[in-house]
Formats: sequence, C-alpha cells, structure tokens
Amino acid sequence: MKTFIAIIALISLPVFCRADNSSPSPLIGTQADFTTKDGTKWSGKIIGVTLEDITISTKNGGGNVSYASMSAEDAKKYGFDANKERAALKQELENAKPMQTQRAVNQAEWHEVAVINGSADKNSEPFVISSDRWRVKWSSSTTALAKEMTSKAGFGNGDATTFFGAEAVSENDKTNKQNIVGAKIGPGSDVTELKGVGPWHIEVISANLNWNLVVEELR
Repeated sequence: MKTFIAIIALISLPVFCRADNSSPSPLIGTQADFTTKDGTKWSGKIIGVTLEDITISTKNGGGNVSYASMSAEDAKKYGFDANKERAALKQELENAKPMQTQRAVNQAEWHEVAVINGSADKNSEPFVISSDRWRVKWSSSTTALAKEMTSKAGFGNGDATTFFGAEAVSENDKTNKQNIVGAKIGPGSDVTELKGVGPWHIEVISANLNWNLVVEELR
C-alpha cells in the first residue's frame, strides 16, 4: 500500500523543463543556497529551470528567482546559459519583426507631398517621394467653355469632347513612362497607388477639362 501511495505521489509531481524544450535540467532536485542582490536568502530544492529563472521549493513555500537578481557567479552555478539566452532573445526578435512591420503599416498615414492642377497639357514641377508607397488622387471636370461651345452646336454638354491622361515619370529614369496615373474620356476621378522613392514629376495631357492632382505618400 505504501509503495502504491509513493508511486501516485511521484506521478503527481510537476515536471519542469527548460523553456527551449530540451530535456529536463540536471539541476532539478538539487539543493540551492544563495543570496540575491537585494539581500534575500534562498535555500531549498530546485524544481524548475528556464532561460530566465529557477523555481525553488523552500520550507516557506518557495518561488521563482530570476537570474538577473543573482550574482553572475550564482546565476551561472544554477543554470544560466548566456549563449542560449542570446539565441532565445534573437529568435524572439525575429518572430516579432512581422508583427512590428504590420503594426508600422497599420499606424502609417497618408501625407500630402504635392498639389498639381491645370486645364491643359502640363508637366509638373519635380517632387520627392521618400516612401516606397505613394498615391495620386485625381479628378477632372468639363470646362465651362467646352460646355458652352458644344451646347450651342447641339452636341450635348461637352463631356464627349474631353479627355484626361496622366503618367508619373521618374526623374532618375525618364525613359520609364509606365506609371499610369489615369486615362479617361469625359470627366471623372480616381486614386492610383504607385511605388518607388526619389524625385518624380507628372505629365498630363488634357482636352477641355479642369483637372486636379493630389500626391500623397504613406509614412
């Protein structure tokens, strides 16, 4: 009967392993006697070991004692492994990077870089983009003159005679004109997102339209 009770007691004891999922520390079950930096004396059995602390069972109950609260000598004696601690910290930082990046994206806001407007063909003054992600909000409306002329001629309100086209051109590579901002017959509006840091300008081709562009970058 005593043997059976002893087996049950052993099964009920908690098993403490290192935080890095390796085998249980050989320190488990050994006696620990030391004084922490704040003057607290500890004496008891070690029942748990992690990369950050040890757990001690004492006559008064015990508790967790961090390696940071011990002297360097005692910390090393009772299981502190600087190499494993650094490796674990590095892994934690690596795991946190995607979350930090996503958090940064979520917290970023659109900031106005330039406002460009006109009623005819135009090449804007250069502006500088510091973020890899930026956009152009554009809108256009038929000019009063176009409406008047087409109305008198019996061709409606003039929208069919209008056209808007715009593209962003990198000042560092002016042969690259594939960044279309917008293209539309008749008045309209839209938002076009682009990528690429550095100086840019926008080339607009327009007929019978008043148009407005707002350049913004995400940061």
